[in-house]
Amino acid sequence: MHLNFLALVSLPLLASAWTASKYGDNSLSFNTSSGIFAPFFEPSYPDVAAFLDIPFAETPVGDLRFAPPLAKKYPGDKVIQATKLPRGCIQYVPLLLRGTVADSLVSAANFQRGDYANTTEDCLRLSLFIPKNSIAEKKGAKDGRLPVVIWIHGGGYMIGGTNVPYQLAQPWVQRSQKHIVVQTQYRLNIFGLPNAAGLAKEGKNLNLALLDQRLAVKWVRDNIARFGGDPNRITLWGESAGAYATDGYLFAWPHNPIVKGVIADSGNALAIEGSLGDARNHSTFSIAAKHLGCGDLSPEKELQCMKGVPEHKLKEYLQAELGQGGAADDGLGLIQIPNKRSSLDWNQHE
Repeated sequence: MHLNFLALVSLPLLASAWTASKYGDNSLSFNTSSGIFAPFFEPSYPDVAAFLDIPFAETPVGDLRFAPPLAKKYPGDKVIQATKLPRGCIQYVPLLLRGTVADSLVSAANFQRGDYANTTEDCLRLSLFIPKNSIAEKKGAKDGRLPVVIWIHGGGYMIGGTNVPYQLAQPWVQRSQKHIVVQTQYRLNIFGLPNAAGLAKEGKNLNLALLDQRLAVKWVRDNIARFGGDPNRITLWGESAGAYATDGYLFAWPHNPIVKGVIADSGNALAIEGSLGDARNHSTFSIAAKHLGCGDLSPEKELQCMKGVPEHKLKEYLQAELGQGGAADDGLGLIQIPNKRSSLDWNQHE
């Protein structure tokens, strides 16, 4: 996680700008694989067309919890006003950042994670930031299509999301007018990296966070031309944990990466191995399961039980304050990457 002076001083300006937002523009609507969306224009960035909340996957609940994402089904012909940033994926701040380190690092974590309380499992959504002229004048035309950057946020696979104010792309796109930025979310902590024994027995102990990112890239490939973007000029850019994922993405899909380039900013797929505990005994998932009423079961029944735990119970466990019997009291890391190649190479042919 990196902060700089410019980011810090611009935060109040961004926050005030969001309170004076203009409603979506129905005169320009775009049909995508996951619905019809109208752009939104922030008064402080009048030359940026923003589509703030586009779902790219079905809500990962029930049988889809702890499972690879499914592409969002087309919901119908109603125009959707995506005028608010999506709620973040459910967050978990580990013991390391709960009063056991310097105040400055705690503040940095708070800054990185955005709206900590307003989170949900229905978080597999992306936000588009597009030069106004790209959608107004070049819709559907091959000439002049713009390069695309897909941003993968950091946060240690435990926190973070699109709604981190200093990472929003409007100022950059407003200045440049020469590229499109897509910011995507992915499942975090136990939702994105469950490492459950039941999944391992089924041969499905996968890096779901990475699979979420892959599905977002495929959505961009299939839809970005409608917004004036060039699907043949996509760059994947990740920071911190996002950089680990960006590099890991190349290992997972070397023969069909879709993207033409990557930027791994402060991390790589190999560096994370030294920072993780042993994931082979699946103890982290089982400890969480025991606290949530799914303990002392076979791996298969434990997994099925955890799929049925209400979202608010999981959220309470992950976000409980110290001393309240939550995940931080258990000292859970919740970023144990499955150690087999199968965690990376799921559906390489797609």
